[in-house]
Amino acid sequence: LHPGRYDVCFLLGDNEYRDVEKILTAIPKEKCYMLLGNHDTWTCLDDFGIPNIHGRVVNVKGIRFAGLQGSKRYKRNPDRVMYTPEESRKIAEKMGNLDFDVLLTHDKAMTEPLTEQNLWNAHSGMPGICELIREKEPKYHVHGHLHQQMREQIGSTASIGVYRVSLMEL
Repeated sequence: LHPGRYDVCFLLGDNEYRDVEKILTAIPKEKCYMLLGNHDTWTCLDDFGIPNIHGRVVNVKGIRFAGLQGSKRYKRNPDRVMYTPEESRKIAEKMGNLDFDVLLTHDKAMTEPLTEQNLWNAHSGMPGICELIREKEPKYHVHGHLHQQMREQIGSTASIGVYRVSLMEL
């Protein structure tokens, strides 16, 4: 990390406490935003004062970023940030009135039809994210959750899965 070289830092969930501490040595917390992931049991919101952008838009140098936290519910654990397919659709519907250029999420978009087979698959994505992308057509969708780098095209939107740290110039 190179202190002072970044305009903004988005934490996409499942962040370990010590990793956030290290990030904050290079990037002031005033330039950081976060989303909670399905493995977050503590919150940077309280411990570090990093704002959560779930359901919100932040403008950074004229680029509007919207956030949607959590993952698809793949197990019954009320202490985790996970949503059923119907809940993800309701969140996306509420976000439909937001204007944004980049959608940031913890989970990926569910691009395959929902079936009994993928209903409990932790990494098949949330249908609400895909519906929001198709409706709003942001230029980029950036997500975490999968623990791998990936890229797919959803209509006119480039969907980019990041793992650990990714630097992007928009």
